[in-house]
Amino acid sequence: MIKEKKPRVKNGLPPIHPGEHIADYLDDHAISPAEFDAGLAVPAGTTALLLDGCIDITPELALRLGRYICTAAELWLNLQADYEVRTVACQCGPAIVKQVAPMPDGGGSSYFVWGQ
Repeated sequence: MIKEKKPRVKNGLPPIHPGEHIADYLDDHAISPAEFDAGLAVPAGTTALLLDGCIDITPELALRLGRYICTAAELWLNLQADYEVRTVACQCGPAIVKQVAPMPDGGGSSYFVWGQ
């Protein structure tokens, strides 16, 4: 009997919260969370919550990040969306695999890699 392997999220890496990218940026530029809060014009402690993964990137925060560090707001929203999809895929993926069969014609690409 062949046992089906559990699905894994594409590339096998755990979800990365956007706060981890911010942490790298702060380290690379020697900026404290308090300085970053001031630069973004957000309440004190916002960056610390983001670094800890306690808050998510909202459209407003994405605009502030984009303006302050000269990136597209969409970059931050895409990082947040990817994190959320990957997190839910890890939590619900096995149940979805059991409940939803792929379309007979192949449907399209899947977020999961089956049988690996």
